[in-house]
Amino acid sequence: MTEDLKRVALLGGPTSQLASVVGLDRELIIDTDKKTLTVHDGETPGGFPLLREDGPGDAVTVRGRTLDDRAGEVANVLDFGAVGDGETDDAPAFQQAIDHLVERGGGVLRVPAGGYYRLEDDLTCADVPLAIEADGSSVAQLLIVHSGHGLHYTATTTNVVQSGPGAGRLKSLRLTNVSFVCSASTALAAVRGEWPAETSALPLFTAQNVLVGHVPLTGGLSHGLWLTNASGTVMNNVRVLGSAQAVAPTQADCWTMRYGILLDSSGNVAKLGHYWNGVRVSYANWGTWVDGWYEGIYATNCELGPNTAGLRLTNGASPNTILAAHFANLHVDVRANGVEINGAQDVKFANLEVLRNTSGFDFDGSGVSATDVQHLGISGGWINCSSPSGVEENGIIVAGTSLSPKVSGVSIIGAKTAGVAFSGVVSSGSFDGHVQDCGTSVILGPSASGNRFSFSEANSGAASDSGADNRVNLTGYALGNQAPIAGVKMQVDNLLEAGSQKVEDIAGIWSGITYAHTAASRTFDSTTAGGTTAGSPVATTFTYAVNDGCPADVVAGIDVAIAKASNSTVFGRNIIAGNVSGTTNTKIVGLEVDVQPTTGTTVNSGTGGVYINAFNLPGLGPALQVGGVGGGSFTNGIVLGGGVSGAGFSGASGASMTSLINSGGATYSAAAIVLSNGHKLRLSGTGSAHAYSYTDGSNNRREVLGGGGFIWRNNADTVSLVSIDSGGNLNLEAGGELRSGGTSVVDPNRLICLRSYTVATLPSASVAGKEIYVSNESGGAVPAFADGTNWRRVTDRAVVS
Repeated sequence: MTEDLKRVALLGGPTSQLASVVGLDRELIIDTDKKTLTVHDGETPGGFPLLREDGPGDAVTVRGRTLDDRAGEVANVLDFGAVGDGETDDAPAFQQAIDHLVERGGGVLRVPAGGYYRLEDDLTCADVPLAIEADGSSVAQLLIVHSGHGLHYTATTTNVVQSGPGAGRLKSLRLTNVSFVCSASTALAAVRGEWPAETSALPLFTAQNVLVGHVPLTGGLSHGLWLTNASGTVMNNVRVLGSAQAVAPTQADCWTMRYGILLDSSGNVAKLGHYWNGVRVSYANWGTWVDGWYEGIYATNCELGPNTAGLRLTNGASPNTILAAHFANLHVDVRANGVEINGAQDVKFANLEVLRNTSGFDFDGSGVSATDVQHLGISGGWINCSSPSGVEENGIIVAGTSLSPKVSGVSIIGAKTAGVAFSGVVSSGSFDGHVQDCGTSVILGPSASGNRFSFSEANSGAASDSGADNRVNLTGYALGNQAPIAGVKMQVDNLLEAGSQKVEDIAGIWSGITYAHTAASRTFDSTTAGGTTAGSPVATTFTYAVNDGCPADVVAGIDVAIAKASNSTVFGRNIIAGNVSGTTNTKIVGLEVDVQPTTGTTVNSGTGGVYINAFNLPGLGPALQVGGVGGGSFTNGIVLGGGVSGAGFSGASGASMTSLINSGGATYSAAAIVLSNGHKLRLSGTGSAHAYSYTDGSNNRREVLGGGGFIWRNNADTVSLVSIDSGGNLNLEAGGELRSGGTSVVDPNRLICLRSYTVATLPSASVAGKEIYVSNESGGAVPAFADGTNWRRVTDRAVVS
């Protein structure tokens, strides 16, 4: 080594001489013919060529590639004159570096991190793979200060696989650790990518740790990422921010940025394989819009909001379709539609959260709107319309011709129109969740069929079903009113409600504060499924019990009320049936009991309608009491209709009671018992087992004799007073007499007593055969008889004078 020049002199020789030289391990020797440095390992003859001592870099290849090839795949923008101070226009330097890579078939554009690279013109690249990445641990910021695109990438030919320089490589765009910040008042897209319309699953666009944002509060980019015909999109930790200040706050579309992320199409071909994680779009009229034939979209942990609308999946021109789009942990914050799907198959959401925040304005929209969708699935999450507004607002609406929409474990709150609406030809769908504070809980249109709804509901209008073969079942309970007001509002702990009449308002029936631990309410109208035919029953609650061999008594429902404190009152059941003010011709029935044995079967003697049993204590009060409150009254207390083959009232065999019927201390305007024309009162008995009929307080008793006679006896039942025997003979018993008008007709000695008259008061003698007693006849008192004209003395037949 020469000390002053500090050079290293290596051994060397011609190619022919060195061809057999193995050298020492790690020894360097110069090939003086090829001007090439070779390294030896002590085993391989000729060693390994490394680089030229002079001449162009393409003279030597390593593994078939020249050094120029390898160096040309990576370009640093600083080597092309970029400054990165935020003031110098670095667009020319960037473009020169990109052009350098294009000439070599594509490569990596390195941008030192931490710099601010001002771009006053579009960056363009075509038909080669391009990767832009920060050279360092932080992010490189590209400042867009013009009205065009930040970066415009195009693949102009019909094949996404490159030919020419870099042949075989994909015409793809990759962004890593880069931010695009727009400070222009108007601009197009931060990143615009265009590929030919061809079916592909190749990864054409990748974004890792990419930010698109704005410096001004208003204006700026119309698109964040705009990709056409892009298959294989991969996005991880990508954030797109539009202008934070709304330019039209009173309108639904209030942001300058129209699309945060737009994937569209220019042909009827499938774009396959899309994987997104941690994507967030804010302050755009549409957060993410996928338009065209895109298949296999798999997104996790994404957030869209606040935006005018969140996610839109649309099929574009027929017969395109969205196929197999699956989203997990998606949060949406919007003014209009949260998720809109048009023409898709196999769209699934796991843990979907949608907040419709209309900021107090009337913006139409729904949490999820799906039209012509096959196999939509939403599992878990919530949809909250925090300020219900607009003409039409639904939690979830499915329209068009849609098959098998399945929603489970989703809570829907505050939708003005309906929690869930199936308004088109929607079949084989289901909803299992909770609906609260919605105008209507569920709407099933006339073309909806074969759908199954099983959900809990609170403070929402009754479900409406005008379709066919749908089933709507309410399950579970929601928290009811917690602020009772005496006579106005009742407190309900657990509420199952689907009706216009709120349970909490029923407290007006009573004057005090009313409380219910569990309550159910349902309003039925002319559209209620199963209730459109007169006479067919519908019910708020329904219980059905079947005894299929159980040895115990099977009961459909049991009510038990226990008085635990002294002076307390309990009712086993209180039934109230009424009507609404202003109604007419309503039928109100408090309780109906139907016993329905099947024709052709037999039943045992215990079969009956109503059994009322008193346990343990005697004298518990009336088993059945009919009364009137507030001026109300019944036409009849008890009416026995048809279907009674025996006695209307009958004492049970062996029973012991004071009386079968007791008129008590009531007042009767007609009589205690009234028999209409043609009706009979029959008292029957045989032998000594006589039946009695009492008239209390009159000292008389009537008894039917076994032989068909009749006897009046004293109240103590010790003396017979009058009897009619089986031959029809009237007998005066116990020294009694026969009287008329208080005057004796036959005395106790069986002597006949004639009525007494004076000559001046004689009655008419026109009826022959009557007898009287004349007290002042001349010659003395004498009996007299009527001959049809005159009264004649019995003694001499002379006319009484």
